[in-house]
Parts: sequence; C-alpha cells; structure tokens
Amino acid sequence: PPELVLKPIDVRSPVKKGVEIARSRYGINGKVELETSLPSNLPRVLGDETALAEAFAHLLANAAEASADRSKPRITLSAKPVREGRHSAAVVVTVQDNGTGIAPEIKEKIFSPFCTTKPRGMGLGLPIVKRTVFDHHGRVEVDSTSKGTQVSVLLPATSGSD
Repeated sequence: PPELVLKPIDVRSPVKKGVEIARSRYGINGKVELETSLPSNLPRVLGDETALAEAFAHLLANAAEASADRSKPRITLSAKPVREGRHSAAVVVTVQDNGTGIAPEIKEKIFSPFCTTKPRGMGLGLPIVKRTVFDHHGRVEVDSTSKGTQVSVLLPATSGSD
C-alpha cells in the first residue's frame, strides 16, 4: 500500500468520497436506503483522505451486501465527536446495516485476510479497514446482532481542534 500522508482533515470529506466510491465501484444504488448524519461541528482528525475514503467504501459495500436480502435494506452512516471533559478527543464514524448480522463462529475472524462469506469476495475489505484505522492510531469496533451490524471507526482528533 502507498505511504499514508496524514494531515488535519474534516472527516466528512473522506466519508462522502467513500459513499461515492461505494456507489460507483460496488454498485450501491437506490435499492439500499442510505441515511447520513454528518454534523458540521466535528473536530479535525489527522488523516489520509484517500485511505480513509477507501476504508469507508469497504464498510459501506459490506453493509449494503449484508442488508441486500431485507425487504427494505437500509444503511445508516453517521459521525459524531467523542469528548473528554471539555475537549474533543476523537471522532467516531459509524456504519449500521439492517442485515442478519455476523455469524458468531466467524465474528472473531472477520479482520483476518481472506475470511469471506461471499461467493465473489476475497476477504480483504475488513483487513484493509483495520490496517488503515490502525495506521491512523484509531480503532474499529464491531457490534452485531441478528438485526444488523454496526461498525464504528474511532479516529483521534487533532490536538487543538476545539
């Protein structure tokens, strides 16, 4: 992978680019309702816009595929600041789908390369997401039930971004 160029960015930009990539490359279209909540008051994060956009596109593609069998497939994409005291400590970007969830027996393996449940999948999307977020000094959290999966990407805010 190319060397990351980390600079203070508004996380909404790579999120929006991730949506565009997911729509064009992965065919996320009108069949899946995409609800977004991206407030303008988010602190800046130290990030590589291109790498983060790719990571968000992978998450959206997975969410779209996971909810495709639902009568009303829906993805909620949101971002919000995480505060510590009076200061913004991080931004959390969450992708929530209304699919059937991740099977418990593979939940522990989803970030391993080549772990896939898709006939045409290569199992590289989530490992790329994890590596990208790790390289941004952030973390990925997954919460999955039979009513859907929520993946949260926590990225530290740049100091002095309040």
